[in-house]
Amino acid sequence: MRSDGRINQDHLSNNVNPLKGLMVLAANAVDALTVALIVLNDDRDKLIIIGFHSLSDHFISDAELPLTTSIQGNIFRRGVPVHEACFEGDSSTLGIYSERESIMAYMAAPVGTRGVLWIDTRKAKSFSDKHLKILLGLARTAQNILELTERVSGHKWIEADLNLIRDLLNEDFESTDSYADFFDIAVRLIVDRTKLDGALVAVVLPEKGLCRVLSCQGFSSILKKGRIIRIKQGWIQWALDKQNSVIISGLRGEERSLTIFHPGETIGFEPKSLAVIPWSGLDDCDHGVLVLASRKPSPRFEEGRQTWQFIGHLAGLIRTVAYYKKLIQGVRKYDGESGLLSEGYFRHQTRIAISRVRDRKSNLFLLLVLIENMDELYLALDYSLVRRFLEMFAEKLRILTKRTCLTGKFMTGGFGLMVENLPSDEIRTVTKKAETILGTGRSVVDGNNIHYEVKLGTALFPDECSDLHGLWRKASESLINY
Repeated sequence: MRSDGRINQDHLSNNVNPLKGLMVLAANAVDALTVALIVLNDDRDKLIIIGFHSLSDHFISDAELPLTTSIQGNIFRRGVPVHEACFEGDSSTLGIYSERESIMAYMAAPVGTRGVLWIDTRKAKSFSDKHLKILLGLARTAQNILELTERVSGHKWIEADLNLIRDLLNEDFESTDSYADFFDIAVRLIVDRTKLDGALVAVVLPEKGLCRVLSCQGFSSILKKGRIIRIKQGWIQWALDKQNSVIISGLRGEERSLTIFHPGETIGFEPKSLAVIPWSGLDDCDHGVLVLASRKPSPRFEEGRQTWQFIGHLAGLIRTVAYYKKLIQGVRKYDGESGLLSEGYFRHQTRIAISRVRDRKSNLFLLLVLIENMDELYLALDYSLVRRFLEMFAEKLRILTKRTCLTGKFMTGGFGLMVENLPSDEIRTVTKKAETILGTGRSVVDGNNIHYEVKLGTALFPDECSDLHGLWRKASESLINY
């Protein structure tokens, strides 16, 4: 698996890289194979990759894509989002893979005038309307990051803001709980890093004139998480009505303080400067606000306008991604045809297992089985018969060992078995049983003879490889016909 995030270091110091987290966020949002931010080079004749996250071992991270002849260049020159469903072409023509991948769909959107955000998948034949909406939000987020990087020179506070954004775009977002914790992390980091007195995130309730606090830092204890507050004649109501940000660096005239929720509110101090950023989440009815406040007048509010708007937009994006991440985890933990672990989840479990056996100084055995003529079977047989065949094939995979094991899908027609701490003599036994049971090339399903062509491959960590990437590469390279 290739997983990385890069950004042109001419613009940023080495410790600031908010793109990596954004790529992971994007991949999790739509169950992608690859997400890549592809931008114009200095000569403006090619597109280069400056940030990516990929599950493919064949992704070309240093690819240079001609502006006039590449698919991505064509999308960039047209300047409009593209969704290619039911992709049946050769993925090597995409310019970002060294070998063929079973890409089923891709989508891309312009990132301002700088490049395109590319997303593809091998999980579904098309992306949904919600996915396309997420794509546009992610492209806008990437554009904001690039705009901030261009302004970093000579502005220490911009670099500090980029550090803040990088930490908010946490690259370790692997579970739904991480997204649920986002708002708590966000308000704490904002108060700690910016030295503002208070920050909160709230969602607007369907009932008119009310909001619920999702997370809060620095204000009165009255504004605790879950508290429902009325909003009337305050700056939150104005921002929601106008769907526009409020940035106030100081009081005007005879004002004594700035009203956030409603007149007479008790929030712990009297704000003298303020930012209220409205955001949208899952749909047009899901709205919220990011609120920042200080006891003193401060030009920092106006200086950081772009940063506050970015974080507000990110809050809505995270809320949307959290929903889809939870949906994906529930629906796609298991493969719908074979009943084994789904491709993404199986690979995720191998990553966890290899860390576990490394700590325990034991081993991890991986057996891969590839049905080479799977596409032909789909075309020649009724779908119900194919599904029954895959269920029976999966059951044969499960009985190869009596030890605790994990079985899952790793590609179309490809299935794997993973066992921890397996003695060498049992490794030979499992491999031999696989050759005998799965390598026959013939299966009888409901009275129908099904002929298939199978390859088997194995790998053992740490004896034959040193890391997760090596484990999958060794098993894939050892696949031979039976």
